[in-house]
Amino acid sequence: MPANNKTTISTPNENKTYHDFVKLPSLEESIARPLHPHGDIELLGNYDGVEIYTVMGRFPLPFGPLARFMYLPRTMTIVKEKDNKITLINGMKLTEEGHQALEALGEVKSLIRLGSFHGGDDAYLCHRYPEMKYYVLPGMKVSSGLEKEPVRLTNDTCSIEGGKVMQCPVTEVREGVLWLPIGPGFLVACDLLQNQETSGPYVSYAMGLFLHLNGFCGKGKVGPGFLNFGYTIWGLDPKALLPSFLRELLDMEWDILLSAHGAPLLDAKALTRSTLEQQFEL
Repeated sequence: MPANNKTTISTPNENKTYHDFVKLPSLEESIARPLHPHGDIELLGNYDGVEIYTVMGRFPLPFGPLARFMYLPRTMTIVKEKDNKITLINGMKLTEEGHQALEALGEVKSLIRLGSFHGGDDAYLCHRYPEMKYYVLPGMKVSSGLEKEPVRLTNDTCSIEGGKVMQCPVTEVREGVLWLPIGPGFLVACDLLQNQETSGPYVSYAMGLFLHLNGFCGKGKVGPGFLNFGYTIWGLDPKALLPSFLRELLDMEWDILLSAHGAPLLDAKALTRSTLEQQFEL
């Protein structure tokens, strides 16, 4: 989904590039960005001393005066390792009380960005946590004025031990997932795999109706927005390019999906397989 409420979406042509297409707020804009309602930081589980948390909130789409009626859920994943070092994935600006609760867990050392259409709060987070490393996918655009040099996210550089980075194939839009060999196995996604629902505290009635009518809802579903903005408008066919990548994901060991859109999904690989077999005829 769009990175900020000033995102400009235009149809790429032969002269357009990824950097023309994805618009991010500057450092100053990120710091001044409105704070949107979110819930508490919730512990998902402790796995041999490694703790996984999530926090869910709402995000309005850039529909001008209609934005207050058109908001959908977004989720930040928090990984606390045995040395109390914390990695944030799919970063989200929190209230002051929320940041204090985060900081009470340990030292915020890393921020990982997996999606091109997310990251509007990242410059703010980098400003708040000056010692934190900021990891982005190769070729990913970052905010102007960013106060640190981003680190290229690879299997070798990933801040979480054993983490495996997998980047979506053949698309101008940088998007990836992160597999974590923790507990039953986690797959952390951004816009690629979602768990959208039509109701809940972080999705408006109007947005729930929009999501339902436009085929966004499903357990582990590849979002139509990503299929369109990541592939179709570039003249690419996602149903020809994505199946082998998705099959590779389904061959890995994981049971919990943590998407930037939706609540944590348990028994996730089986549910995602069922969804993707219908969506892509895998």
